[in-house]
Amino acid sequence: MANQYFSFKQFTIQQDRCAMKVSTDACLFGAYIAELGRSRSVLPRTILDIGTGTGLLSLMLAQKHPQAQITALELDEQAAIQAKENVFNSPWNERITVIRQDVLHWNETEDSIFDLIICNPPFFNQHLLSEGEQRAMARHDDYLSLTHLNQIAEKHLTDQGMLALLLPHSRKEECLKLFQKDFKLIDLLESADNLQKPFNRVICCFSKGEENRDAQTHQLALHEVGGQRTERWQGLIQDYYLR
Repeated sequence: MANQYFSFKQFTIQQDRCAMKVSTDACLFGAYIAELGRSRSVLPRTILDIGTGTGLLSLMLAQKHPQAQITALELDEQAAIQAKENVFNSPWNERITVIRQDVLHWNETEDSIFDLIICNPPFFNQHLLSEGEQRAMARHDDYLSLTHLNQIAEKHLTDQGMLALLLPHSRKEECLKLFQKDFKLIDLLESADNLQKPFNRVICCFSKGEENRDAQTHQLALHEVGGQRTERWQGLIQDYYLR
């Protein structure tokens, strides 16, 4: 059973009411996008977190981007309540707004635009769930598909903004084929748990009007064969993890 809370250096995530717990994958996503955002020519001042869950990604980005105002959407009632509590108890509660909202309905009525849109879709973890939960997640994948996310980004991403998605590596080509019709790939990270294992996750980052340059592609193993963190992974996570 997962711990009911997860402590980071500057904030704590309570997660007993959330189906999607703090995971290494989410921490990698948050840390990588926070670093990538800081390296771009224009820092994100408005961020949209689709399916915030515990609020983890919003809190990681708030820690690294003191200039940013963050809107965090969450459909599930209990998760939204818990995300609001986690944000309230953080140092950045005035810069993060958690909204319990169906993102598809929100998309129909809201015209706000954002410099950064992030999403760690729930179907990423289907293979970790029980059979019954898998069926529920599959239905949610049909409900919030990559096509839906493409449409949301078309409407709500600024011209120089960035869309960032965390997906299972098996969906890499599907994602690239869909999003490169309307966006330009600017950064791609393939990651594996250790040097001897195949890639199991991919982070894809797109922009509408990124400056003319080739996409940056990277590969990352989180751990050495002996189990210790690789230098790159430790560098990404050291400002968040307690040890």
